[in-house]
Amino acid sequence: MEPKHKFDKNDLSYQGELKTVRNRNILPNIINLIVSYIRRINKSKKIVKKILHKYKDNRYNLKRFYAYQIYLKSAISGYTSKNILHLIITFCDPSSTIFSIDEQLYYNMVCRVAIGYYLKIEGPLKLLTSKKEHKTHKVDHFKIYRYLLNDLRHYFHSQKANS
Repeated sequence: MEPKHKFDKNDLSYQGELKTVRNRNILPNIINLIVSYIRRINKSKKIVKKILHKYKDNRYNLKRFYAYQIYLKSAISGYTSKNILHLIITFCDPSSTIFSIDEQLYYNMVCRVAIGYYLKIEGPLKLLTSKKEHKTHKVDHFKIYRYLLNDLRHYFHSQKANS
């Protein structure tokens, strides 16, 4: 079965400070951590509840959010790159009979906020308290967290400007 969305495997463009990153596997590994964080209820339930409460809309709930994550996983597959994160925050399938367009856009917004939280707070905190990660690699991880956060901001703003 062919994936619905294909990704350019050469899209891992290390711009600016990322040229100094010693291990090129860090970026896909961090993206996999983010995707896992968003999709797993035991990892992100607390922050997703807070986001849903802050942007209260009685039509949408926590169970539907995680059902949407399962739906996204089946719709999006391919090489792990920053494009996966771009799709998670902008994906919308008008032909979906399970989730309305408004509901998909709402859950994309929740994902965007949760990813930002992970990149700003959760990920760096886990990295600082990790005993597995070697001290010399921690700097590279922080560079990539900052890079992804800036990349998602620029991508989201460019998408807003185009629509």
